[in-house]
Amino acid sequence: IFSIISGGEDIVLDVYHFTNDLQLTLKKNRNRIILIDDFCKGEYVADVILNHAPGLKKENYNKKNYTEIFLGPKYSIVKSLFTTFKQEKYPIKQGNVVVCFGGSDSLNLSFETLKLLLKVEVVSSISIIVGAAYKQLKQLEMFSKACNKPVEVFKGIMTDKMLEVIGQSALAIVSASTVLYEVIAMNKPVLAGWYVDNQKLIYDGFVLEGAVKGIGDLKNLNQNNRIIDGCKELLIDEVSVNKMLKEQKRVIDGKSPERICQIFDKK
Repeated sequence: IFSIISGGEDIVLDVYHFTNDLQLTLKKNRNRIILIDDFCKGEYVADVILNHAPGLKKENYNKKNYTEIFLGPKYSIVKSLFTTFKQEKYPIKQGNVVVCFGGSDSLNLSFETLKLLLKVEVVSSISIIVGAAYKQLKQLEMFSKACNKPVEVFKGIMTDKMLEVIGQSALAIVSASTVLYEVIAMNKPVLAGWYVDNQKLIYDGFVLEGAVKGIGDLKNLNQNNRIIDGCKELLIDEVSVNKMLKEQKRVIDGKSPERICQIFDKK
């Protein structure tokens, strides 16, 4: 890293292996350290901490006196394509549910969720988005062809196509990761769960804010009826949907790019 910096730059760290010792060394080089954080654990030495999970307080952090902290969805790191989304450009397919559990989906949650959605009468069609690293594609595609409802599988699609698929859905089922921020920014009804530790904080916060309907730990997907019950509610109950969409607009207001730019402008 020292081969590409001269000193005095802002350095943004968004990975977990940069130790405090390395950060302190960078600070001695007159660099300002801006840390994108997911965990809110341990001791922090960065100049700036940015954590866009909801429900956190500055007091939760063990930090240095000089550290500035910027917390919550008002600093959401979401592509402008999602924050400027216009629903009228994407006609909603009635009863369509889109499923996305991120990158590799190592637990094959997409497949398990598909099997559950086939049991829900109000679900008319299903769209599944998987990442390029997803290894169970053949199984998923073969099963999809034999389903009693239309199922489309999209692998490794670009952002604009993802916007279209989610935009045309009546309901999204996602993990509490980047895709959840994107769905909320688009102001879509959503069921959300978690399956790795750094998703739990995001999940708890958005459930508390009323911006999502929680379906809990996705590792226990088949041990509860939350997906089935959630689909029945959010595809039928307009009161519940409208309440959720109102809270979504409150927590992610589309102004986070300006706020984040102000962090970089501040020296």
